[in-house]
Amino acid sequence: MKGCEQVESFLASADGAARRNPPPELRAHLDKCGPCRELFEFATTEESSAVRTETRCAIQRALAASLHPVRPLPCRTTRTVLFVSIFAIGAGLWVFKTGWNGAAGQSSIQIAGSLAAVAAAAVLASALLSAEMAPGEGRPASIGFVVAAAVGGMAALIAALFPWEAAGPDWMAPAMKCHVHGALFAIPVAAAALVALRRGAPMCPASAGAGVGLLAGLAAMATLELGCARHDALHIAAGHLSIPAGAALIGFLIGKAVERRSHGRRRSLEA
Repeated sequence: MKGCEQVESFLASADGAARRNPPPELRAHLDKCGPCRELFEFATTEESSAVRTETRCAIQRALAASLHPVRPLPCRTTRTVLFVSIFAIGAGLWVFKTGWNGAAGQSSIQIAGSLAAVAAAAVLASALLSAEMAPGEGRPASIGFVVAAAVGGMAALIAALFPWEAAGPDWMAPAMKCHVHGALFAIPVAAAALVALRRGAPMCPASAGAGVGLLAGLAAMATLELGCARHDALHIAAGHLSIPAGAALIGFLIGKAVERRSHGRRRSLEA
């Protein structure tokens, strides 16, 4: 320990060339003590010379040549309108293709109430996706709250507006048929929303994936609300409302998988 203290004292008092030439007794201790030897080498190693001006300018030119101008993101309101438009156009095209014969069996209150609820939920999802494009602006709410509010609010409205009929032995087959068709309807809407989302800088793939899934599922649900001939609450909940809920969950899980893969790649690069 005494030799170690002598090394510390020598490094604290000596400087310049004297520091690089310790006395013989101190050098003998350095030959025996690894930690002191590492400390001495670190303290006496000369700093590297500064980067030359020519080299620095060459680096700056190379970096500048690799940069390309990008268009700034539109404001939050414009981005929200963009996602609402994707929802409306997607739902409208599917309704145009599949028809709206299901509206004939509903009252005006049922049609207006269900579509208004779906549209309100789509605006919430669009606002969330708009915030995901520019994370520095902050989110209006968490993805969990948006999905819970959208699905819970629509479930309550369905229960209030549509009759609850006794479930027959074959009630699941029509619900599954609507669910499968709705899932197919949601895929192109999700693809369009992803293309728009990639113009920004989403930092949370799980939240962005859930928002995309929710928006696409809502477009599919709006299509089914107008095209499906069954209007009892159980069928709508199992065959229609399950689409945005399931799509949001699938999008969230896909986003989580992307996050884990990204973190794993980063850790491997750091290692």
